[in-house]
Amino acid sequence: MPGYEHVFTDFLLSLDQQKEYKRRLGYTSGEG
Repeated sequence: MPGYEHVFTDFLLSLDQQKEYKRRLGYTSGEG
């Protein structure tokens, strides 16, 4: 089912973006 695979990929991408976002927030708060 390509549809399910597409949703799963989007889910993984969103998780990656969340990790990157939190990492950047940690950097800025740590520096300031």
